[in-house]
This record gives sequence, C-alpha cells and structure tokens, in this order.
Amino acid sequence: MKITSSNAHVCNAAMRNWVFVRVNTDQPGLYGWGEATLEWKTRAIVGAIDDLAPLLVAADPRDIEQCFQVMTKHSFWRMGDMGSLYETSNSGDLAEPGKAVIEAGYSAVKVVCIPYCHHTSPNRDIDAVAEMMARLRAAVGSDVDIMVDFHGRPASVALARDYIAAIAPAQPLFIEEPLPPEIMAGMAHLTATAPVTIAARAFHIAQPDICHAGGLWETKKIAAMAETAGMGVAPHNPLGPIAGVAALHFGIFTPNLVIQEEMSGPVAWSSDGVSWPIDRRPGRWDLPEKPGPGIEVDKLIIAKHPFEKEILYTRNAVLAAGTVVDW
Repeated sequence: MKITSSNAHVCNAAMRNWVFVRVNTDQPGLYGWGEATLEWKTRAIVGAIDDLAPLLVAADPRDIEQCFQVMTKHSFWRMGDMGSLYETSNSGDLAEPGKAVIEAGYSAVKVVCIPYCHHTSPNRDIDAVAEMMARLRAAVGSDVDIMVDFHGRPASVALARDYIAAIAPAQPLFIEEPLPPEIMAGMAHLTATAPVTIAARAFHIAQPDICHAGGLWETKKIAAMAETAGMGVAPHNPLGPIAGVAALHFGIFTPNLVIQEEMSGPVAWSSDGVSWPIDRRPGRWDLPEKPGPGIEVDKLIIAKHPFEKEILYTRNAVLAAGTVVDW
C-alpha cells in the first residue's frame, strides 16, 4: 500500500476554520482522514500541507513513525512544535451557564475567567474573580469538577499567584497555563508552591494538543514520558470533530488520562459534516466498534462552509493605557 496524494479541505466554523486532510492510497476506496487545524493560521497550514504532500508520495501510510520522521526531517528546515469554555467579566455570568452544562449531563466545566492583565491587576479585578468562582461552585455543587484556563494572561508570577489564591477556595480540578510558556522558572515555582494542581504543556498535568503536537503517534510518546514522571494527561482539544475522534481513541489507549476536553457544538451544523463512530452523550464517550477512526466525512457539507477570515477576538486584549497583553 502506498500514499498517492494528500489534500486539505477547509471548513469554516466561526471562531476557527477546521482543516481536514484526506490521505489517498493506491488501493481503490482506501483512504484516511485527519485534522490539522491551527487557529488563525489556516492558509499557512493548507500551504504547508501542499508543501509536505510530495514527501509522502509512495510512502506506506501504515508506517506512521517513518512518515512522521520524513515530514519532520526532510522539509529543508527541520520542523517542530507549533506553537466548551466561557469568556466573561461579569461576576454573575458563570453560575447560570455552569448549571446549564451540568443539567445537559456533563460532570465537569472549563472556564476562562481571568481578565486581561499584565504584571499587576487592581484588587477589584482579583476580588471579582474570587466572587465569580464562588458563585459558580455554589451553582454546580461540590461533585462537579471545575477547570480554569488562565490563557497565560498574568505576565508575572506574583499576579498569577494572586489569581490562584482567589480561585483556590472553589477547589478547581486544575488551572491551565497560569503564565506565558516562556516563563519556565516561574511556572516551576508555581507548580511547587501553588495550592492547586497546575496543567500546562508540562508540570502536574500535561496538556498536549493532538493536532498541534504531531498526531496520535507523537502525543502517545508525550503521554508515556508524562507517565514515567508520575504525571497525568488532559489533552487540549478546542478544535474540530476529527480532532475529537482522535482524542476519543487517544483516551482509550492512554492509562494516565485525567479528563478530556470536548468542543461541543461551536456551530449548529458541526455534527453534520463528520459522523462519529459512537453516539455522543454529554459527559460520556463510549468505546467505538467501527474499524479505524470510524468516521465518515461529507465533503458536500464541508464545501458549503468555505474558508472565512476568523473573528479576531484577540484584538480586545489591550489595556486602557494601550498595553497589548496576552489574550
């Protein structure tokens, strides 16, 4: 069996354009689907797929390691890592949406509630986050897991520590990326001293993104390294339906999985273009029984939603004084 071609198919889903990739073989009717979505870099990714596709022609698609090595090392420059939540600033906004998620059948929620900030924040902002989390915890009860994504917004260890202290009484399952990734020493300090579990691309809980880290094969290696270090894995997954199916299979064969993020219904028709191998139920993914990924892709539906420029929410991440901050 040999690869004959690889083609990108772009499907707009409001905040993101999903990039699906079909890999064709010389066996009639035998092909595979993957997802290469990288937020707001759609045209660059499609171009990269077109550039890499010739390297895989005549390769055996079953030899995943060999294909990965070829794409990583034979593209002139060596390639490397590319590198159901709420956005709110109102202390009353989290409780009702949180209750709605739980009433739909989920047993965990993930929120973004840290305001745009820099090295410091006014006390009123920190107090507002504390109140927001207290209301959310009261609304969903003590048996529901809450995860808080900081989005790397605090630009200093001191400020991250202040916001961690504000949300700690709500007993989150973990907090995600309390600092920008380049502040490695600060992240290590928080990991050692914070009263809550920290999830990032390392530390207490690893959060590799299957699409961004190199696919199932490479992410499995990351999970194995995390396991040897006594760390759990909670894959990052705010992407499209094929990424979701990949996360489903990853969770099945990964013993140190903690929890799996799910992007549910970013657009009303999101389940029409790609059929899942299971009946999806809120808060639960069952074992699939279909061969391979078990998906079917309707290219006609995808074609109805061509590329559109994404909504640039990041443009709002500017403080009153004009300072550009991480969103």
